[in-house]
Amino acid sequence: MLEEEYLDIINQIIKKYGKKAQVLQAVEEMSELIKELIKDVNRDKENYNEILEEIADVTIMIFQLLKIYKIDGNVLELVMKNKLNTKGENGK
Repeated sequence: MLEEEYLDIINQIIKKYGKKAQVLQAVEEMSELIKELIKDVNRDKENYNEILEEIADVTIMIFQLLKIYKIDGNVLELVMKNKLNTKGENGK
Protein backbone atom coordinates (compact mmCIF):
# COMPACT_ATOMS: atom_id res chain seq x y z
CA MET A 1 0.00 0.00 0.00
CA LEU A 2 0.96 3.60 -0.33
CA GLU A 3 2.26 5.66 2.56
CA GLU A 4 -0.33 7.77 4.38
CA GLU A 5 1.10 10.96 2.86
CA TYR A 6 0.28 9.73 -0.66
CA LEU A 7 -3.13 8.41 0.34
CA ASP A 8 -3.89 11.91 1.64
CA ILE A 9 -2.89 13.38 -1.74
CA ILE A 10 -5.20 10.89 -3.48
CA ASN A 11 -8.07 11.93 -1.19
CA GLN A 12 -7.38 15.60 -1.96
CA ILE A 13 -7.40 14.94 -5.70
CA ILE A 14 -10.75 13.12 -5.52
CA LYS A 15 -12.20 15.92 -3.40
CA LYS A 16 -10.90 18.63 -5.75
CA TYR A 17 -11.95 17.10 -9.08
CA GLY A 18 -14.80 14.82 -8.05
CA LYS A 19 -15.46 11.14 -8.42
CA LYS A 20 -16.85 11.24 -11.96
CA ALA A 21 -13.90 13.21 -13.31
CA GLN A 22 -11.42 10.84 -11.69
CA VAL A 23 -13.17 7.73 -13.00
CA LEU A 24 -12.98 9.23 -16.49
CA GLN A 25 -9.33 10.13 -15.87
CA ALA A 26 -8.68 6.49 -14.93
CA VAL A 27 -10.16 5.39 -18.25
CA GLU A 28 -7.95 7.87 -20.10
CA GLU A 29 -4.81 6.72 -18.29
CA MET A 30 -5.65 3.07 -19.03
CA SER A 31 -6.10 3.88 -22.71
CA GLU A 32 -2.69 5.58 -22.79
CA LEU A 33 -1.12 2.45 -21.29
CA ILE A 34 -2.90 0.31 -23.88
CA LYS A 35 -1.49 2.53 -26.64
CA GLU A 36 2.07 2.12 -25.36
CA LEU A 37 1.69 -1.64 -24.92
CA ILE A 38 0.44 -1.98 -28.49
CA LYS A 39 3.45 0.02 -29.71
CA ASP A 40 5.70 -2.38 -27.82
CA VAL A 41 3.99 -5.49 -29.21
CA ASN A 42 4.20 -4.10 -32.73
CA ARG A 43 7.80 -3.06 -32.03
CA ASP A 44 7.32 0.32 -33.65
CA LYS A 45 9.85 1.81 -31.24
CA GLU A 46 11.62 1.37 -27.93
CA ASN A 47 9.15 2.70 -25.37
CA TYR A 48 10.13 1.23 -22.00
CA ASN A 49 10.07 4.65 -20.30
CA GLU A 50 6.65 5.46 -21.71
CA ILE A 51 5.28 2.11 -20.50
CA LEU A 52 6.76 2.72 -17.06
CA GLU A 53 5.20 6.19 -16.87
CA GLU A 54 1.79 4.91 -17.96
CA ILE A 55 1.92 2.01 -15.48
CA ALA A 56 2.65 4.58 -12.75
CA ASP A 57 -0.30 6.72 -13.89
CA VAL A 58 -2.65 3.73 -14.02
CA THR A 59 -1.50 2.54 -10.59
CA ILE A 60 -2.24 5.97 -9.10
CA MET A 61 -5.68 5.84 -10.70
CA ILE A 62 -6.28 2.33 -9.32
CA PHE A 63 -5.67 3.69 -5.82
CA GLN A 64 -8.20 6.43 -6.55
CA LEU A 65 -10.73 3.89 -7.84
CA LEU A 66 -10.29 1.80 -4.68
CA LYS A 67 -11.13 4.90 -2.65
CA ILE A 68 -14.00 6.04 -4.89
CA TYR A 69 -15.68 2.62 -4.87
CA LYS A 70 -14.83 1.98 -1.20
CA ILE A 71 -12.99 -1.25 -1.96
CA ASP A 72 -11.15 -2.64 1.03
CA GLY A 73 -7.58 -3.70 0.28
CA ASN A 74 -8.03 -7.01 2.11
CA VAL A 75 -11.11 -7.87 0.05
CA LEU A 76 -9.26 -6.95 -3.15
CA GLU A 77 -6.38 -9.19 -2.13
CA LEU A 78 -8.75 -12.11 -1.52
CA VAL A 79 -10.35 -11.66 -4.95
CA MET A 80 -6.91 -11.46 -6.57
CA LYS A 81 -5.73 -14.61 -4.80
CA ASN A 82 -8.89 -16.43 -5.86
CA LYS A 83 -8.30 -15.40 -9.48
CA LEU A 84 -4.67 -16.48 -9.32
CA ASN A 85 -5.62 -19.83 -7.80
CA THR A 86 -8.12 -20.49 -10.60
CA LYS A 87 -5.86 -19.13 -13.36
CA GLY A 88 -5.34 -22.54 -14.92
CA GLU A 89 -9.08 -23.12 -15.19
CA ASN A 90 -10.05 -20.04 -17.18
CA GLY A 91 -6.79 -18.70 -18.61
CA LYS A 92 -7.18 -15.20 -17.07
